[in-house]
Amino acid sequence: MPNLLQVISALAVVLALIVGASWLLHKVRSQALGRGQLIHIESSVSVGTRERVVLVEVAGEWVLVGVTPSHISTLMRLKESPLHKTTQTEPAIAAKSWLSTYITKQHAV
Repeated sequence: MPNLLQVISALAVVLALIVGASWLLHKVRSQALGRGQLIHIESSVSVGTRERVVLVEVAGEWVLVGVTPSHISTLMRLKESPLHKTTQTEPAIAAKSWLSTYITKQHAV
């Protein structure tokens, strides 16, 4: 009987080590993958039923992209993050007016 108890306890320890190692590997992999991504979608706004304007950060560069079901187009490239500014600068105001003009033209057609 003591031999059977030793075998069962050794098996339980081995199984616990396998489960613990797989959990640890999963945690380490998910953290490493999250930090290594080059593309981040920072913001997205719907401008129509199937059209969106998306602010994307790609390897440190900010790109404003228009997305439709059949086409993706670059609307504007930004040199620095627009998210950390508290006041609107001249380029941001120009971009906002250009975007509203663009949307108005698209819906007028």
